[in-house]
Amino acid sequence: MDLFSEYARKAQPDLKEQIQRMMAFYKGTAEEHRGNASLHESSEYGRTVFSEYKAHYSLTTDQEEYKVAFQYRMIDAENPDQEGLFSFEIATEEAFDREDFRWICEDNPGVYTRE
Repeated sequence: MDLFSEYARKAQPDLKEQIQRMMAFYKGTAEEHRGNASLHESSEYGRTVFSEYKAHYSLTTDQEEYKVAFQYRMIDAENPDQEGLFSFEIATEEAFDREDFRWICEDNPGVYTRE
């Protein structure tokens, strides 16, 4: 809970319950993860005013295959209350493989699970 930005905690009053649902959703012990994160930055007059990671990973446990995405803002000079973990989503491989799958967590604060 402490990893989430102040903004995410306020925007999602049930964030604690979302985290608990995600923890119950996740099955097994992690065996492997692969993926990437992209860094988005903006600067003004040589000073970084915005810096954010957007990550997408495949996660294999001894029981399930998942896809994971998250947004983490290191710097947000205009909105410092948005610094920290902004959103997190975990989906089963089956859910991810559906033709209509779209990440919910993109710019939506909170924790999301998809089966």
